[in-house]
Amino acid sequence: VHCMLNVCKPPGNGSGDWVESIRGFEAVDISICHLNPAVVQTLHDAGLLVLTYTCNTADDIRKACDCHVDGIITDFPDRVLGHLT
Repeated sequence: VHCMLNVCKPPGNGSGDWVESIRGFEAVDISICHLNPAVVQTLHDAGLLVLTYTCNTADDIRKACDCHVDGIITDFPDRVLGHLT
């Protein structure tokens, strides 16, 4: 069984203090509005995959890629694929 935690906004200032409380999950899904490289790095350092939602604009897709997420959730997959090629 695979478990993913969906969070709109990471608690606190995005530091790793809250990571211990989510150790049972394999991945975290964070809103693009609250995504930043520090949060992604903290989660990656803890061995978690990081996905983000909902990336529908070019700016959001670029932000997600710049943060090095593991997955992007979008209503327009062609836009994401176009950005990746």
